[in-house]
Amino acid sequence: MNTTKKLTLLVAVAAFVAGPASAALTSQLGILDLTANGGINPATGFAWEAGDTYRFIFASSTGRDATSSDIADYNTFIQNAANASGLGLSSVTWKALASTETVAANANTGTAGVGGESFWLLNGTSLVADDYADLYGSVTHSNVINVSETGGTPFDGGDFTSVWTGSDGAGNIKTNAGGGNPGFLGNTVDPGDGIPKAHTGLWNFTSGRHWIDRFQVDLTDEKGIYGVSEVLTVVPEPSTTALLGLGGLALILRRRK
Repeated sequence: MNTTKKLTLLVAVAAFVAGPASAALTSQLGILDLTANGGINPATGFAWEAGDTYRFIFASSTGRDATSSDIADYNTFIQNAANASGLGLSSVTWKALASTETVAANANTGTAGVGGESFWLLNGTSLVADDYADLYGSVTHSNVINVSETGGTPFDGGDFTSVWTGSDGAGNIKTNAGGGNPGFLGNTVDPGDGIPKAHTGLWNFTSGRHWIDRFQVDLTDEKGIYGVSEVLTVVPEPSTTALLGLGGLALILRRRK
């Protein structure tokens, strides 16, 4: 087949494969339900489109202490939990929404500043926050973070379902949790009872900052941690027609060599 005929055939098949402009969409990881709410993204008020971005957030199903001062330890804890979840979460990066003395939760998860992605529970239908400003501060979340990486109930760390955060309401390092005592994870300052403290939030709260900034407790206690995914993307779903078209193109080109 000469070059002109090959190009003509390629253009024809490409047009056939492209199909209508309103191609079906799919979410990265396949968990976010893009047909819920009539196909409207409640974070924006508009229909989902290819290229839209979002994140997942969960409260871990297992607990640990807060004695480490290395944020990598908490990131590993969260990534391992995601990898073992059974929901197919291991293909993306997950990080702890937690602060140590040197790393803030918002910096660790890349959620500092304004704008940003919406945050969703791993049930695929429940919106938590529209963007970074909606996640932090004094706003009320759309839903409590009551789904773990397994899709079940998070670890109950007591103290009204506390999770380790080491953070203030803006996701910054909790440097003063009262009485001059720091609240970040890995804190070594003894408040006087022989056990350093670290700060927690409450996964069953939506109001104000309490979901991330609530109690100061012994850092040797066992509590869960919030996990946040990397930025995920809505993409066009490959259609059967497209796959057949590409297969047919390959067959035609092979026969006409």
